[in-house]
Amino acid sequence: MYRQFRSAEQPHYRKWFKSCKLRVFGEQYPEFFEGGGDAIFSDINTLWAGYGPRSAKEVYKKLEVLGKFDTVICELVHPKFYHLDTCFTPVDRTTALWFPPAFSEQSKKEIMRRLPHSIAVSEEEANAFVCNAITVRNTVLSPVGVAAATREALAHRRMSVTELDMSEFVKSGGACHSLVLRL
Repeated sequence: MYRQFRSAEQPHYRKWFKSCKLRVFGEQYPEFFEGGGDAIFSDINTLWAGYGPRSAKEVYKKLEVLGKFDTVICELVHPKFYHLDTCFTPVDRTTALWFPPAFSEQSKKEIMRRLPHSIAVSEEEANAFVCNAITVRNTVLSPVGVAAATREALAHRRMSVTELDMSEFVKSGGACHSLVLRL
């Protein structure tokens, strides 16, 4: 874990996962990896893998033991957007909400190649953590702050937006996606 003061959480999580008969990977990895904030599946076959301030690029090679899926490595270059889920969320098979300035040039190209209908959010939206959203069927559940242009672009993709007051969670650096634990 990147932040030393949070490392005491790990044994408690590990114990809970094991009590639920879930396999735990990576206990002996020396690289930083903060999990779901930097590793996002857009579908069963594609893992979007963010690295930069909080997770190491090298850890994704080790995740191959989890199964066969395509890993798309994305370099995060903006210090404010320290996890992939703060600046990127897939909403359907060809679309993501994203904040392009958070990514390296190569990562931007790869995102647009694989998700050609992606919708760039404004800096104001990004600062409101609009990309820290989840999609349930055709509804994007997002923190308050989605701009009219983003709503229109999503409506064009036959998607709606439900904004949720995540203000207390945003203070600690997360929102909707950060509150979901996919097992």
